[in-house]
Amino acid sequence: MQIAIGFANVNSNFTEQLERMLQHIPYIDDCDTLGQKAEEQKIHKALVSVYQKVIEFYMAICDILARKGSRLVMKMILENDRLPSIVQDFLRCSDILHNVVQSTTLRILQDIHSMLLDEKIFRWLGADKLKRQSQHHDELKRLRADQACDFVLRNPNFINWYRASDSQQLLILGQLGCGKSVLMSFLVEQLRQRTEYQIPQPKVCYYYCLDTETGNDTSIVSTLILELLDQLNGLKIPFIEWYKAARTSTFDPATNFEKLEEFLHKMLGAIDRPIFIVIDALDECDMESRDRLLEVLKSISGRTSNLKIVLSSRSQEEVLEQLDGTTHIDLAPNAERDGIIVDSLVEKKLSHISPDVKALIKENLSDLAQGNAMWTRMVVDLIRIRGVKAKMPMERFLKDLPLPHKLSKLYNDLLSRCTSNDPENLKLASIALKVLAITRRPLSMLELAWAVTLGANRHITTVGALA
Repeated sequence: MQIAIGFANVNSNFTEQLERMLQHIPYIDDCDTLGQKAEEQKIHKALVSVYQKVIEFYMAICDILARKGSRLVMKMILENDRLPSIVQDFLRCSDILHNVVQSTTLRILQDIHSMLLDEKIFRWLGADKLKRQSQHHDELKRLRADQACDFVLRNPNFINWYRASDSQQLLILGQLGCGKSVLMSFLVEQLRQRTEYQIPQPKVCYYYCLDTETGNDTSIVSTLILELLDQLNGLKIPFIEWYKAARTSTFDPATNFEKLEEFLHKMLGAIDRPIFIVIDALDECDMESRDRLLEVLKSISGRTSNLKIVLSSRSQEEVLEQLDGTTHIDLAPNAERDGIIVDSLVEKKLSHISPDVKALIKENLSDLAQGNAMWTRMVVDLIRIRGVKAKMPMERFLKDLPLPHKLSKLYNDLLSRCTSNDPENLKLASIALKVLAITRRPLSMLELAWAVTLGANRHITTVGALA
């Protein structure tokens, strides 16, 4: 390079090109480490072109020096435009390399900035909540048999809800253990698949109320906000500005339901695309949280266009009253669906058992399931835990089928929650369950109320005293 510069006084324009060439050489060093860290294919391609021109330049100079009368040869080369052409190509390739490096550097800086924003948002709203929701969703996906869920896509109420041009709510109702949560996970995936190539692309948010802690209204709204921020990066800075403006030394807006509701309204108002919100197990919420959550959902539905909400719950009277008039789908027991669920669970969890024993399990559990997918899963888990494999022991097991421990605990927890852990309420509920267990026909609510009243007050012997 120094020798070439020595010859450069032959042509002043060529001298300027060589000076620029020297100025561009550091681009190679700038991009080398960056390209390795970013694993950027474009950097590698641009760098190869630059090195190629450097080698061509070097070979041309060596060819000049190998001849006699270098000054004359140099003049001839300049006239023939060989060396200046190589230098011009180098400058062009190095400019491209420089642009690629700048672009990659900018992208890395943006990634760092985004990571810093995410760290703040996750710390304020609670990244653990989002992680728990994601883990539960993945677990339901592993359990799910899609063939047992796709009936909902053919339901007229679902079709009308999905196709509606305005904001709509849809309610999925079913008894404990019928597979509502698995069905909701199926709907989340279906909504994602259906909207993947739409422009603008709709966003899907979901939330599973797993217990009284996750059924808290503040936890639900904060997690929905976190999901939307995770999918719409442009809303992160407005959220941080809102949070900083609302926060004081003694007040955290991320833990205040009213403030979170305020930002959710603001956020949805700024989103010009369809939004789907899927919330599972409203019945897991305490009464106050459920009341406030349903009020918020009603409010945002009224103010936001293109907002579709699907909820699930057990068929509880208070839920039905609050959502009176909402389009709903009832998950009634279905023998075909039971068979699909049993077949899927047995194949996934009992694959080590012989085909004839698996057929025996499928036949028995399909008849006994009666629409209770949770019971089916727990029985299959129990078979696996006990290690029953041979046909005769399996027949005995299925004949005297024990109540799974987890199901018993679930019913106890449910009874405690429904009676608010009040001893008097627990006594009345226990009497009602016993009456239902021994009667040979369905009872009306009025009949059951009379039976419980008589059972709870054994000292009453006349109708007058009962009144």
